[in-house]
Amino acid sequence: MSSIASVHIFPFVADNAALERRIVAYLASRNFLSFRRLVVRANQGVVVLNGRLGSFHERQVAIESARRVAGVTRIVDHMVVDAVAAQVTADPKFSRP
Repeated sequence: MSSIASVHIFPFVADNAALERRIVAYLASRNFLSFRRLVVRANQGVVVLNGRLGSFHERQVAIESARRVAGVTRIVDHMVVDAVAAQVTADPKFSRP
């Protein structure tokens, strides 16, 4: 009986990890440096975004970007907009040439 239960659990774990990877990859493609600091967790399509961002615009882009990834059914926003994060993002030494 336990082997049957494990068959049902493992696909969700693999799917969750794959979904997290797809979201992280898509966020990285958006070219916001602050997205690199986000922590993404998924559980059966429910995605939790944690971290600090430099602006409300970045927060909205992160939410909408994660929502576009196939398999996402709901976004839980635990992100914080932080003025210090905005300074790091705006610092010219962190910008791309």
